[in-house]
Amino acid sequence: MSNIKLKAPSFVNSHLDLDKNKYCLISGALFTEASFANHQVYKLKCGHSFDYKNLLLAISLQNESIYTYRRCPFCLSISDRVPFKIFKKMC
Repeated sequence: MSNIKLKAPSFVNSHLDLDKNKYCLISGALFTEASFANHQVYKLKCGHSFDYKNLLLAISLQNESIYTYRRCPFCLSISDRVPFKIFKKMC
């Protein structure tokens, strides 16, 4: 039994908060300062980080099977729920 504590999933604020990857593992796009400022980078408990929109798309496709339900799209480790962000246009 390991004593490794996994961090809670959260939006990432800078490159310094990334553990395992500096780019989206789904699209391959590098994370920019603008993506951090707009809260577009989300890190799961396993430490893998993804662009938020790509992560939601991957999770929606994975949730079709009970065997991949609520798992990291890269390593398939069990993850917590990903929060929904509401994008609202201000007139």
